Amino acid sequence: MKFMSFLILLTLTVGGLFAQSAERPKIGLVLSGGGAKGMAHIGILKELESLGIRPDYITGTSMGSVVGGLYAAGYTASEIEEIALAINWDELLSNNTSMNQINYQEKAYYERYLIELGLKKGKIELPQGLIDGQRLSELLSKLTRHVHHINDFNELPIPFACVGTDIATGQPVVMRSGSLPMAIRASMAIPSIFTPVERNDTLLVDGGLVRNFPVPECQEMGADIIIGVFVSGGLLKKEELKSAVDVLSQSAFVMSALDSEEQMKKCDLLIEPDISSFSTMGFEDTPAIIRSGEAAAEAARPALRALADSLGLVPFDVNELIPVRPDSFRIANIIIRNNIHTPDSYVKGRLRIDEGSTVSIGYIDDRVDVLFGSRNFDKVVYEMMPNGDEYDLILTVEEAPQAQIKLALHYDNENGAGINLNFTKRNLLPASRLVLEFDLAENPRGDANFLKYMGARQNWIAKAGINYRSSDVPIVDSDDRQEGIFRNRYLNPYFTIINSKRRNYQWGGLFQYESSLLKPEVAGEELRFLNRFDWRSYSVQTFADYNSLNARYFPTKGAVYGGYIKYSFPKRYNIELSDSLGTVELPLDIENFLTFEIHQENHWLLSSKFSIGLKNAMVMNFIDRSNPLIGIIPFINDQQFVGGFRPQLRNSWQLWGSEQLMYISDHMYYNEISIQYQPISNLYLQVVSQYANALYPMKWFYGDTEDGNYDFPDGKHEIWSYGVMASYVTILGPVSAGIAHVNGSNSWNSFVSIGFYF
Repeated sequence: MKFMSFLILLTLTVGGLFAQSAERPKIGLVLSGGGAKGMAHIGILKELESLGIRPDYITGTSMGSVVGGLYAAGYTASEIEEIALAINWDELLSNNTSMNQINYQEKAYYERYLIELGLKKGKIELPQGLIDGQRLSELLSKLTRHVHHINDFNELPIPFACVGTDIATGQPVVMRSGSLPMAIRASMAIPSIFTPVERNDTLLVDGGLVRNFPVPECQEMGADIIIGVFVSGGLLKKEELKSAVDVLSQSAFVMSALDSEEQMKKCDLLIEPDISSFSTMGFEDTPAIIRSGEAAAEAARPALRALADSLGLVPFDVNELIPVRPDSFRIANIIIRNNIHTPDSYVKGRLRIDEGSTVSIGYIDDRVDVLFGSRNFDKVVYEMMPNGDEYDLILTVEEAPQAQIKLALHYDNENGAGINLNFTKRNLLPASRLVLEFDLAENPRGDANFLKYMGARQNWIAKAGINYRSSDVPIVDSDDRQEGIFRNRYLNPYFTIINSKRRNYQWGGLFQYESSLLKPEVAGEELRFLNRFDWRSYSVQTFADYNSLNARYFPTKGAVYGGYIKYSFPKRYNIELSDSLGTVELPLDIENFLTFEIHQENHWLLSSKFSIGLKNAMVMNFIDRSNPLIGIIPFINDQQFVGGFRPQLRNSWQLWGSEQLMYISDHMYYNEISIQYQPISNLYLQVVSQYANALYPMKWFYGDTEDGNYDFPDGKHEIWSYGVMASYVTILGPVSAGIAHVNGSNSWNSFVSIGFYF
């Protein structure tokens, strides 16, 4: 940097400008794009503030528009630094929303698919980018809430402009008015990564494609002296182009890089921080990148001080210039834009903000998260527009595809391979959702359900559905010994009413019909005369569930609490027996009985890499098995099955190291303790201990009962296992391998899996 030449030019330039005008020369600050490298702009701003240099105009592109836009809106350099250091950049720049932000009814279908594609008029609709940027848009809306009413960016505390690219024409688009957060978002919409932003009938992507260093735009605003901060670096040399990604990236930005070289020549003072060791996506290095900016500004300090002295600038208290940023708002009107299929009543119902009420910015953020978590929208952006002494809350939504197809693949050595197919249709009726899902596997399963939100606040759900599964289940004899393997074809139509007032909580009632047809595949001595079990039953159930886990796989924070009470009406059994004399059917009525279950799961993050988990469950079936014939009847959907790394029955529990569904009991206490370590991103190491006891909890209620009445097969009333698992999250889903041992066994069992499981 030729500071002596700058000082000479500065003396001549400033003197000439003062001679022409009574006003001091205007300073323009130009901030380039550069991804994470743009954090160096913060260090430059801190140095400018210390010298009393407050730019009269700011222009920026991509990350330069983020830092420049916030500074122009009245944030200090220290405030922007605090924001940058507090941000979870992995979540902000991705579509990975924490599962605790997803509405309860959508959690079952979240983070489970390899591919999710929209359908429109029977044709597949490919996304315009990988990331919709909901978290980024939401953060920008929150941070700029105090200037939402400013349409002309020249009226910001510091006049501002940013640059995007019209992807249809390839021309730069200078944004000087409109919504500030959306202008910033458009300026950094990297093609094929972020979805484009529609603005004034144009489709905008990252301005870095054509004008990564907007010097002329700053001059047009009236800047006499240009301070430029360039963080993008130049074109890679031949030997540095080592991959297809390098070649594609350079191909996209080659013209912009050449343009930037020309714009740099127009700067009166050019600052280029040494950030060659950082990557454009290296946001984990934000503190070091900011320090690089500070170092570059310190090196330029003589020239910057000379500029400040020549203009008579002195240090000032930046805090005195901070505009008022309200933290609460009295809402006059709620205005919803761009919703075509989703009715206003649904949006306002889920938003749960009343016109005329006073709400905090935190509450608004939370309710916007609820709307986004409904999965009806790919994006929900809000603005607070003054309306007298109140504010209009304006929601601009981008609806998710009304029809979607989803696909996942999975394999493990216990259940074999499968393909999971899902079709989801929203708003078949207003505020409704239809799901059709099938798992094409060795043990096929199906799930079809239709739900409809009801009530002024959409607090209630009516849901009807049907489940199907076909799987092998073990059958035990009257002495609790496993005597056979039966194929169970299970059908379960149901209807339920659910209260969905809270995002992570639901409660309600269920009426269902259950039907099973069991036929033997392997039968022992006591069951060799059984041809089939065929039974049908009705039941009613009340339930309550809470789930605030932050992830489906490998959660580190959150909790699950729940339970249900189920009353089963008399069951009708047909038992078909065969012997040398022929086939005999024995119809048998089973008395009604009660089932009770409560369960708990907690995860605590001990450090950035370590977490622990704890599960407990208690299940009781008050079944009268005094009749010897009833003693061998399998209550498949009410008994508890324990065993395996990944058992798939609804009423089954893991016991690593044992055969799948190896242990069966009418009653059970279950416990699991886990320690999870994440040494690097996407890699998880787990140590797990699991325990099940068939004696309790019933022994607590009936203390005088013989212990032998509550045994697992083979006379055990308690079992314990321990094991280790290593997993890596890939685009295909988690890839896992583990080994485990059951107490009292002479061997270790292993497990391998890949993919998103049902």
